[in-house]
Amino acid sequence: MKKIGVIGLGHVGSAIAFSLLFRWDSRSMSICITDRRPELLEGEYRDLSHASYLLHEKNIFFKGSWKDFNECDAVIICAGHPRKTPKETDFSLYQRNHALLKGIFSHLSRDMKIIMVTNPAEDFAEAFHCIPAGKILDYVRSKTDKKSGRYILERKGYTNWGIASEVWREL
Repeated sequence: MKKIGVIGLGHVGSAIAFSLLFRWDSRSMSICITDRRPELLEGEYRDLSHASYLLHEKNIFFKGSWKDFNECDAVIICAGHPRKTPKETDFSLYQRNHALLKGIFSHLSRDMKIIMVTNPAEDFAEAFHCIPAGKILDYVRSKTDKKSGRYILERKGYTNWGIASEVWREL
């Protein structure tokens, strides 16, 4: 059974978790979720569990500990602070999210594939030696729309589902 972890259940993390329900192999998956906000974790867990029962007649989600995440085949990291304004620089966002991610990585064994979604994803992926979600999106864009590079926005709209629907391809 494939075990996937999602750390951070904000807008993007919950969209990724929900998108995993629609994978063809999701019946044979176990999906570990967590968030530093207990009330958000509980709410998302209930929503995901209900959807899982409707689609699969069983719950494929569970609230996990660091031990559970270290047993995953892949972990998707979506934890972090969002941009405060569209003008906020990547450097400023990096500074605000670095300590949080450093704490997360201090608990992970690194024996699994780690996909970084937290922005700036490329910078954090380089700092923590993992896969940036942007590289996956760049590859998809290069194969589908070489001229404009706006594949996600044009085809799926400005939505968290854009990245969610592409991240699971890496799993």
